[in-house]
Amino acid sequence: MRAHCIGAVCIFLHLFSDTLGKKIIPMENFDPEKIQGTWFVIRRNTKLFDSIKCIKYNLKHDPNIDDIYSMTSYWINSAGEYVETQFNIVDDRALKSRFFFESTQEKIAVNVLGTDYTNWMVGFGVNGPKETYYVSTRTKSLPPDSQDAINEILKKNEVEQDWADVEQVACPDTH
Repeated sequence: MRAHCIGAVCIFLHLFSDTLGKKIIPMENFDPEKIQGTWFVIRRNTKLFDSIKCIKYNLKHDPNIDDIYSMTSYWINSAGEYVETQFNIVDDRALKSRFFFESTQEKIAVNVLGTDYTNWMVGFGVNGPKETYYVSTRTKSLPPDSQDAINEILKKNEVEQDWADVEQVACPDTH
């Protein structure tokens, strides 16, 4: 597992060093234990995949394993199929707001740029050569009182790209 993680670190650092001049300022004093649970991706500024909707993910940590987390993600793909993918996640020991994901399908790296842990999270993710900023929430819509804090993080990271809302309607009942 560690050998795969070292490879993921190299890919992650290479991709994050070539972000077309955008800033990626990870959250300081980040507590990865507090982001466990369910999150819905409600907004992103780049399409990592073709027309997907109903993006949801669950984060869990086994306290017996130091820096290994698990993530299960769900979404409806462009063919209308409800897809589930499971990942192992390793946090960066030097920077807890940075994660490296391992799966049999994709190689993904994520930086948490800011969160209040209970309502919203802003991040920057890389999936192969594609990258995106995203906003996730604990519910299927953005709490109105969260927008100012989110905008502050986006401004700090100089994110001015167009945003696309991720459709969270007509999702399966289990979603």
